[in-house]
Amino acid sequence: QVITIEDTTAPTWSTEVNSLNAKIECSNLEALAAAQALFPVATDACDTDVSNIVKASGQFVAVEGCSNAGTYTNTWTVKDDCGNTSETFTQVITIEDTTAPTFAGELPGNITVSCDAVPAPANLEASDNCNGNLPIVFTETKSDIQNECATNYTLTRKWTTSDCGGNITSHIQIITVRDTTPPTGTAPADVANLQSIADIPAGTPADIPDAADNCSSTVNITVSDSNNGASGCDGNVYILTRTYTLTDCAGNKTELVQTFTVDNKVSISAIGSNVTCLGGHDGSIAVTNSPGSTVIIRNENNEIVDNTNLPAGTYTLTATSVVNNENQTCTATTTVVLTQPNYTIKISGQIINVDTNTPLPNVPVTLIPQGTTTGPILLRITGADGRYTFTGMAAGSYLVQVQDANLNSVYQLFPVTTSLFFTTLEDCKFQEHNFEYGKSNLPILGDFVWYDTNSNGIQDEWYDANNDGVITKNVPDSEGSIDFSLWEWIDLNGDGSYTGSQNVGELNAGGFGNAASANVIVDGPSGYHAEVIVGIMGFWRSRPEFENPYGDYTIKLVRDANFDTAATTLGFSGLVKVIPSSGADKRKTAKPAKPAMHTVCQTTSASSYVVTVTPEDLIHLDADFGVNCKEYKDIVANDDSAGPFPGFNTTTPNVLNVLPNDTIEGVVVTASDVIITTITPNEFLQLNADGSVDILPNAPAGTLTMVYQICEADQTSNCDTATVTVTVISPVDAVNDIYTIGCNTFGLAGNVLANDFIGATRASLELINFTLLSQTDNEPKTDPNITIDASGNVMVSSLTPSGTYNYAYQICDKLNTDNCDTATITITVAPAGVTNLANEACTDDRSPVDLLALLPENTPRTGTWTDIDGSNALQGNVLNAFGLALGNYKFEYKIVDDNCPRSIFLTMEINDDCRVLACENIVIHNAFSPNGDGKNDFFVIDNIDQTECYPENTVEIYNRWGILVFETSNYNNTTNAFDGTSRGRTTVKQSDGLPTGTYFYILNYKSLDGNNAIQNNKLDGYLYLSR
Repeated sequence: QVITIEDTTAPTWSTEVNSLNAKIECSNLEALAAAQALFPVATDACDTDVSNIVKASGQFVAVEGCSNAGTYTNTWTVKDDCGNTSETFTQVITIEDTTAPTFAGELPGNITVSCDAVPAPANLEASDNCNGNLPIVFTETKSDIQNECATNYTLTRKWTTSDCGGNITSHIQIITVRDTTPPTGTAPADVANLQSIADIPAGTPADIPDAADNCSSTVNITVSDSNNGASGCDGNVYILTRTYTLTDCAGNKTELVQTFTVDNKVSISAIGSNVTCLGGHDGSIAVTNSPGSTVIIRNENNEIVDNTNLPAGTYTLTATSVVNNENQTCTATTTVVLTQPNYTIKISGQIINVDTNTPLPNVPVTLIPQGTTTGPILLRITGADGRYTFTGMAAGSYLVQVQDANLNSVYQLFPVTTSLFFTTLEDCKFQEHNFEYGKSNLPILGDFVWYDTNSNGIQDEWYDANNDGVITKNVPDSEGSIDFSLWEWIDLNGDGSYTGSQNVGELNAGGFGNAASANVIVDGPSGYHAEVIVGIMGFWRSRPEFENPYGDYTIKLVRDANFDTAATTLGFSGLVKVIPSSGADKRKTAKPAKPAMHTVCQTTSASSYVVTVTPEDLIHLDADFGVNCKEYKDIVANDDSAGPFPGFNTTTPNVLNVLPNDTIEGVVVTASDVIITTITPNEFLQLNADGSVDILPNAPAGTLTMVYQICEADQTSNCDTATVTVTVISPVDAVNDIYTIGCNTFGLAGNVLANDFIGATRASLELINFTLLSQTDNEPKTDPNITIDASGNVMVSSLTPSGTYNYAYQICDKLNTDNCDTATITITVAPAGVTNLANEACTDDRSPVDLLALLPENTPRTGTWTDIDGSNALQGNVLNAFGLALGNYKFEYKIVDDNCPRSIFLTMEINDDCRVLACENIVIHNAFSPNGDGKNDFFVIDNIDQTECYPENTVEIYNRWGILVFETSNYNNTTNAFDGTSRGRTTVKQSDGLPTGTYFYILNYKSLDGNNAIQNNKLDGYLYLSR
């Protein structure tokens, strides 16, 4: 047997066909080397070690037109040991160029440039991974030419390059070209002092010869004129403003301004001399006008008048002048007002101290009508120049009298000739009369006659002209005038007092005179005898003018009917009153006249005096006489009034007593003499048995009246009534003020009047006078950096040291300056530093807490928060309390401020108050003992009263026979509970307790599940009741 073993099968390639092929970038030599190193694997059916593989490496074959791209073709063959040759294995390596070239360096970017600043194109260089010396193609395109202006356009520049592989790279630059520079030029010089508007030349573009632009070859020039509308005459200068507007094609503009001024000088001024008498024609006008001008004067009726002999009125003066080379007429006008006095009668003069040749100010002078001349007595106080003036009276006879009591007594000045001047005054015949005063070397005797209201022989009265119970200070107006009929007190020396030797003659002290006859008789040495008339104000004077006038003089008051009539008229007016002492009430004692039985006048002072005149003691002004007249009547109740008094919420006792001015047969009554009753009551006034009147609480502001009656105690039919009038004003209430100042609240702290009142009205400077009370070393601490102004504003400077400062102030009612109240101002300046706050949050609450919202009002928001306790729950200004352990956490808010550094510390309590607790179970206690010992007296169902868990329930209880003994809804263990008493359909008496025994209960109740859905439930069982 021949077994022939042969190998006829060629080796085969186990490497997949084309798997060694590769495409490689022309610049990747490493990849080329790797591809060349690849080797296929062969296998053979018999030869297990096929290794004699032969490679044939091919040459690089470039593609046409590009030496960077082409192929390498490699082949392999293999033979087995028996000579069988495999098929050829081919590998193709393709070299390609896919990478585009790049431009080297910094490329020009998009820009916007002025038309005269377009840059030259940049020179760019390109590089490629495989090629060198690449060509660059540059193009430039102009587009978007705006408004046909060659200076505003878009320039597009493009650089392009490519390699032999067809890869292309481009770079584009957009240049926006804009003309933003306006043209330039020089404005013509301004022209001034032209005499005519016609002299102004017309404007043309040629006036700007140097107009130029940075981009445009031509500049458009427009000319426009405007003026101020003036005439060009004196005082009204005409100004023309010429504007040259230079515009290039891009619309950039430059305005050049030239002005022309036209000013012609025509002027007029005038000074008027006023008319001296009402209805007169002696006014005149002095005129000053510019040379060459003509002046016309027109009155209010547009009539042309002369400048003299003019009545009062308004006059218009017009100056006209032909100017501007006869081409224009200019005018100037002015107005003069001539006034006239509002009177035709005038007398004036001066009171002079001849010893010093100086005027005497603050001297009263009266003008008294005489004979048939009618009119009031007028009173003037001389000014600083010693002058007095009376105007506006009717024509007639008058007495001008210096009321010189003050000059005589205080300054020892006496009239050189007389203090009286009788004259007749006529229309528009003004008179001047001076009075001369000086020291006297002759005896002067005299003093005062007055109505002695209280008959005490002492001059302690005054004439209450306005009947208000208060000595009223009369203040002269700007002309020195005072209403003579209202004269009470003229403060001639300004010392604020009407008492004392320096104030004689200031007070209208109830003096009176008798012009019909002489009532003071003076007899003296050498047969001297004088009968002296007492002046209108009660003063009298006698001056013995003979050689050696020294010796004793007897002075007597001799009353007659005329004198007593004058005294009675004054006394019964009720206006002569006793001067109130300090703290006395302000009551009026004037009474309406009632029928008199008879009137008796008497001298209350000494009726005669003896004075001794020596060379050393010439002046005797101390012989005064008091007179009192009484009317004797039946029982008389006289009206009473008092006030004003502030109304309070408490009783104001004894504001007046009605009895001191009530009489029986002219004698003042006492409380025991009469029976007092109230006829017309007032709910806010109380009349007491002793005649005193109280103001009751909460009396309103205003006038309160009450009518009362007095009857003789022994003769009750003898009665009279009178009215009590009490004036109540709103009380002033000053409330203490407290201010706390921190470093961020310096400045205006507030106004102390903000919480003060007059009655129910807020206090204001229109209603009250505000006075900051003075501070002394013994009073509370103050500081100069704190000011309280006249309006009550409290200003605290930031320089004020920390501490507490105290002030006091007073407010008084402007309408009644005695209605006052005081209050304190306490200012606490806190040191710069720390403020502590507290708040709380819940650990189960996921809502963030904004800590800034917890800061005090007006706190700056520029500070920063710090987590002092490291809770890690603070993010910026926001606190997240969810999940924090219960307890207190501290946070600091620090404000960095050079003027006011400070910190606010916040203590945040973390609690679990928001945590919802689970409902507790229903538990029934089935035994109870309602025996009244306070223990286990009710049938208890635990937790049935938790209505948030068990909103509704019903309870039924049955005895052992099935009879319902108790039923209810909403059982709650306390107010609605079973206490062993029957409340069911039973024969057991309801007021009796149920007996000891076993009972059966049924409880129906509703509950809420986890979704808040209502569930119905039922429990029942036995209940044991034991007493």
